[in-house]
Amino acid sequence: KLVFFCGLIGRTGLRVKAFKAYRWGLLMCGFLIIAAAHFGGDMVWGEDYLSKALATSPASTAPAEEDSSDNASLDTKVSSSVTTISFRKEILPIFEESCIECHGPDDDKAGLRLDTVKDIFSDDPEWWVVEPGDADKSILVERIILPKGHPDAMPPSGDSLTNEQVQKIRDWINEGAGYEPAVQEEKSPAGDEPTVLPASSTAAEDSARLKSIDALRTRGVIAMRIAQDTDDWEVNSSLVKPPFTDGDLEMLAGLTSKLIWLNLARSAVTDEGMNDVATYIRLESLRLDNTSITDAGLAPLLALEKLAVLNLYGTQITDKGLKSIASLPALRRLYCAGTQVSPEGLSEVRAAYPGIEIVGPLEPAEPEATTEK
Repeated sequence: KLVFFCGLIGRTGLRVKAFKAYRWGLLMCGFLIIAAAHFGGDMVWGEDYLSKALATSPASTAPAEEDSSDNASLDTKVSSSVTTISFRKEILPIFEESCIECHGPDDDKAGLRLDTVKDIFSDDPEWWVVEPGDADKSILVERIILPKGHPDAMPPSGDSLTNEQVQKIRDWINEGAGYEPAVQEEKSPAGDEPTVLPASSTAAEDSARLKSIDALRTRGVIAMRIAQDTDDWEVNSSLVKPPFTDGDLEMLAGLTSKLIWLNLARSAVTDEGMNDVATYIRLESLRLDNTSITDAGLAPLLALEKLAVLNLYGTQITDKGLKSIASLPALRRLYCAGTQVSPEGLSEVRAAYPGIEIVGPLEPAEPEATTEK
C-alpha cells in the first residue's frame, strides 16, 4: 500500500522524492515475493524441488541405462530396473498382515489402498506414497520405520514391521514397485475402463475375457488384475445389488484360467453354485462369508488344491464341514466364526492341522484346578 501511495504522490508536484521511494519500494517487494515463493516451494514440494524439476526436464537426452544420478526421471528409473521381487508372493503378504485392514478393499483410510499395485498408483502421482525406483523418497517407507507410538507410524497398532520386512519393501520399491509408465491398452466393450491384455493371450482368450469383464462390470462387480506385473485376476461381488446369484457365476467363464481371488461375501450363491466355483482351479483366496453355504457346498471345493485362504464366517457349516475342508493341501488361513462349528470341533481340527491359522468360536475353557483341603 505504501508503494501504491508513493506512486500517487508522484503524480503531484513532489515527483523526485516520490519517484525514489516508489522505485525502492518496488525493488523491495520484488525481493520479498521471490523469497516467499522459494520458501513456499520448500514447504509444499520439498527442499529439492528446483533440482528435481531440472532433472526431469524434457530437454534431458541422456540414455536411461547410463543415467546413474539420484535425480533420474521416474520413467527412466522404472524402465531401467529389472524386477525380481514379486508383489503378490512377497510384498502383499506383508501388507495383508499389517496394512490391508486399514488400506484394503473393505476400508481405504485416507483414500489409500495397498492390496494391488494398480490401486497404489491409481491417484495423482503427486499423492503417491510409493516413489517407484526410490525407496528413500517414498512416504510409505518413512511411515513404516517410524518408532512405535509416533502418531504417523504405520501400522498404528499391533506389531511394527520387522527389519527384514522393511528391507523387502525397500528393495521392491527400488526395483520399480511393479509400476509401468507405459502399457498397451485395449478398450473393453463397455468403454468405461481400459483393460490391459498381455501379448501372449490368443484372440479367442482375449475375446472371452473382455466379454466376461464387460458383463461383470455392467452388473456392478469389481473385476481387475491383481497387479500390473501379472495377468492374474480378482473379482469382488460383495457389494452389488441385487446380490450375486448362482446364475451370475456364468459371467466368470472368460476368466477360468486367470481367476486367483474371488469374493462372494454377502451374495446369494448357494451350495449348487459351488460346483461352478470349483472349476476355477487356480483360486488362492475365496470369500463366502455371510452366505447360506453348508457342508454340502464345501464338498466341491475340495478340488481347489491351490486355495490358501477361505472365509466361511457366518455360513451354515458344522464340525463335519470344517474337518473336511481343512484337508485342502495349500490351505493356510481359515475363518469359521459365526457358524455352527463347536469349540470342541474347532479344537480337534486345530490339533489335526497345526499349519492352518483357524479363526473361529472360542475354545472351551479348561476347568480350574481345585485344591483339596
